[in-house]
Amino acid sequence: MDEVVISHGYKSNLSDLASCGLEMDDGMVLMSHHAQTSLPGVLAAGDCATHESKVRLIAGAFNDAIVAVNSAKQYMTPDAPQMAYVSSHNEIFREKNRQIPSL
Repeated sequence: MDEVVISHGYKSNLSDLASCGLEMDDGMVLMSHHAQTSLPGVLAAGDCATHESKVRLIAGAFNDAIVAVNSAKQYMTPDAPQMAYVSSHNEIFREKNRQIPSL
């Protein structure tokens, strides 16, 4: 991974992103349901991005971020699991939890 761009604020200006060749839709970066943009290896999440079933809530932005991180992992490691896991569903953490003494 070369870069992670995080932009916080109330007004968005995506002209710099558009000038990089990203496909835009109504002023927002067009992405797939897997956070993939029109440029290979470039992912989008949050209010700067849109797709046909986009949820414009903070919870939707959090979900976008999780999907983007999982998609980045798959892009960098193609044989990575396609489903994102939380710690309680990860075998490494399950084994560590088994080793914790019961009270």
